[in-house]
Parts: sequence; structure tokens; C-alpha cells
Amino acid sequence: MRYFLLILTLLTLPVLKPLPAAGQWTKSPFPVLEANSSKNGGCAMQCCDGVVWAGHLTLVRSDDSGATWHPVALPTPAGEYITSIDFINRNTGVVSTHSQIDYTSNGGASWSTYYQVMIECAALAPDGRTIVATSFFNNVILLSRDAGATWVTD
Repeated sequence: MRYFLLILTLLTLPVLKPLPAAGQWTKSPFPVLEANSSKNGGCAMQCCDGVVWAGHLTLVRSDDSGATWHPVALPTPAGEYITSIDFINRNTGVVSTHSQIDYTSNGGASWSTYYQVMIECAALAPDGRTIVATSFFNNVILLSRDAGATWVTD
């Protein structure tokens, strides 16, 4: 069952569309994320519908393809690292940290926090309600079909 859910997750992940590009990379005018001072921290980034999301210890958002950035409040404990970001449109997405899954349907203006366990990766299906998350540390795959209201494990 675990392998089926993992394959299903990979097949339902949205295909990322490239940003409009001039054929080269552009360096951000200022550091977007803080320096990685941890051996267990990570960094996640995603682009969807023209919005770029990036996270490490904090979550930031750019509505202009990375020219400017602003922080987005995420209900995580201090010192918590973001492990994955997955949005299906500019408003609906999930962010996972080492201890929880956060879901928003309004572009990060507010968040619902679910399943407080070590999470390595979370993905949101195109329906905007099905969330699959992995906790390799706890040897479990988590599945919610109702935007995090209820969960089943395998």
C-alpha cells in the first residue's frame, strides 16, 4: 500500500511551469533566505501561477518572479526548518516542516496546522484537498482526502 501511495503521489504532483526567462539566471538583489547554520536543515522552493515560494527557517513569497520578496507568517515553532513546499495555484498549498504540515487556501494569509510529527515531504494533489506526506523517521505515509481534516496512515 505504501508503494502504491508513493507512486500515486508522484503521478499526481503538478507539473511545474518555467518562469518567463531571458535565457539566463538572475541573482536576487538581496539574500532571500538566511544562511544554513544547521546540519539537518533544508531549503525548499516552488513556482506556481507566477508566484515563487521559498523556505528555510522562514517562508517567503514573490509575486513578480523573484524581483521582490516578502515574508509569509507560518505557524511553526522557533527554529523549525521547512522541508517541502507544494502549491497547486497561487492560493492553495501545503508546507511541511520537521514537525508539522501547514495548509493554506488563501495564499498564506492564514494556515491550518495538521499532523504534528516529523515530516520530510508533503504534496498536494490537483484537487486541492488530497494531501500525501511522508515521515521516514516514523516509517509512515500519511494521507488526507479532506484538506487535512482527517488522516489515515499506512
